[in-house]
Amino acid sequence: MDLLSVLEHAEPPRSPYFLRLPTRYGQLRVDILSPDPDAASGNGLVGDDALQAHAMVNEAVAHAQHGDLAGAEALLLDTVRRFPYSYEAFGVLSEVCTSLGRTADAVYYGRQVVGLVPSYRNLTLLARALGQAGKLPEAATVQYHLWQTRAEAQPAEALGAIHGYLVTLSKLDDAGSMVDVCAQALIEHPGDPTIRYQQAFAHLLLGRLPEARRLAEQAMATLPPGEPLAPRFAQLRDSIAARFGASVGAHLDTAPPAPEPAAEQSAPGGPAPSVFDPPESSAPGGPVPSVFDPPESSARGGPVPSVFDPPESSARGGPAPSVFDPPESSAPGGPVPSVFDPTAQPGDDPFPPADAPPPAAAADAFEPAVPAPPALPPRRQPLPAELGPASGPRVEEPFSAPRHASEPAPQAAPGPRHASQPHTPPPAFGLREVVAAIEAGQVPPADGGLTVVPGEGRAAVLAFTAHSVVAADIDPDWIRAQLPPGDLSAPLNPPFLSALTDRLGRRVNNIDLVALGPRLLGPTPLPLSEVDARQHPRVRRALRYRDDVHVWATEGGLLILGRGLGGRWELAVEVEPAYRGRGLGRVLATAGRHLVPGSTVWAQIAPGNAASVRAFVAAGFKPIGAEALLVD
Repeated sequence: MDLLSVLEHAEPPRSPYFLRLPTRYGQLRVDILSPDPDAASGNGLVGDDALQAHAMVNEAVAHAQHGDLAGAEALLLDTVRRFPYSYEAFGVLSEVCTSLGRTADAVYYGRQVVGLVPSYRNLTLLARALGQAGKLPEAATVQYHLWQTRAEAQPAEALGAIHGYLVTLSKLDDAGSMVDVCAQALIEHPGDPTIRYQQAFAHLLLGRLPEARRLAEQAMATLPPGEPLAPRFAQLRDSIAARFGASVGAHLDTAPPAPEPAAEQSAPGGPAPSVFDPPESSAPGGPVPSVFDPPESSARGGPVPSVFDPPESSARGGPAPSVFDPPESSAPGGPVPSVFDPTAQPGDDPFPPADAPPPAAAADAFEPAVPAPPALPPRRQPLPAELGPASGPRVEEPFSAPRHASEPAPQAAPGPRHASQPHTPPPAFGLREVVAAIEAGQVPPADGGLTVVPGEGRAAVLAFTAHSVVAADIDPDWIRAQLPPGDLSAPLNPPFLSALTDRLGRRVNNIDLVALGPRLLGPTPLPLSEVDARQHPRVRRALRYRDDVHVWATEGGLLILGRGLGGRWELAVEVEPAYRGRGLGRVLATAGRHLVPGSTVWAQIAPGNAASVRAFVAAGFKPIGAEALLVD
């Protein structure tokens, strides 16, 4: 059974309008459930529409958590009719239909999610829906892929996928594969009680009772107090003892007393119910807590972690980016952070599906890409020391004035500041350090401040949220004298830029939106060939302003990578007129994240080029500010 056939819809379209979208696995059908035929030729879900759709999904989740599943489903169906590219709404619909026992609908909506955003987490959601629908071979096909590509996911996501894979293997009576997966998974996640439970259970299924007993003893001896799996380990111990004909050992009686096992638990022909059985399981203790259960349903005494949890639920201690995060922030007062993590999940990745191709042209725009061609890999070079996060001295608070360790932290002054309260960078802090700090997540603080650094032969003005950076090889005091205190827009306004260009003998090239995209692992989402296209106008421009330029080509488009300001990797794409409006720009921008040799790739986009802005945002780039380059 091949992966593409599992990811593709197995039923006829539920709407007269649908798309076939290119993914790394091949073209996948996405049904456009809107009654508006123009929705099929839209540009995805961005801006205010994304925020409104996200708000409706949050309201639906609240209904579900209070037991109103029918109300939640009605609200979600209204959401996908109004916003047919809301993969977030389709994901919650899949969960709701599972809770309602409509597993076929859960699988359908899970495939809609994957068709729009085929991220690691969304594939995990589909695999879970397939397993709960009893489609075990299909679930195992997806989960085997997740197992093979787990290095691309965040550790917490990979661990959840491993748990699900072991459950499916147990239901398929593939105990041999369970043993192999557990052995490798415990190297990567040592001591994980779920994997240890499944390892002992697999040996029990294989009839290796001494080994099953040994593994159960070892695991139970190290379980922390209050471990939710302790009752299941006790049941497993009793099942082993029943088959072994003797007690596993009195020293294991510290585990909570097990309920009377159900008949099928100790029967030779059937496995004991696992703690990860779906809600319809008859396992003691009731159904597995769902994302829609109230917080007190958690076995650990807190809310059940789910894809809908707030950022503090992350196992890493930071935000746990959900596949259901909107492309814009739902938080009042500003944009919502996009899923922007070093693994790109990826997954992550999980990016808004903008610039979708129209139904008539999409089928001809790309050839199916399964399997994705591994040939023509990018010319990868080692990350220079000045860009490597693990090499060289770490820049601490690069945009703040240095102070002695004994001095208290300065209190923020009321109101914005510029010349009156300059930010003095640490010694030897220049443009490359600014770039490295931003790539490491140290975006300048929104304090109305100004940072001035040497330009190292280049000149640029960068504007972030309530903070500006000027890089130029001239007197910093002259720069500050030109900028009125409190005027946050002054650095990118004509008076200052004109004075700066006159002083440097340069000109302003353009004022661009600047966005960052973390590197993605794995093959590119479409075939690309590295070419020598020096005569192309876009390439000639790149060669004037960038070093180490590489160009890749596909039918209808070019992708250009090179080193630009501060040694950063910069991406540009070009789509031929006949191929525009089909989503090729988004796919090329995504491919650039796979090809970049460093950890991060930058994109400079003319704000008026709305199609390019949508394409890069849909490809997972996060807008962080604006900049003006001053060129010769």
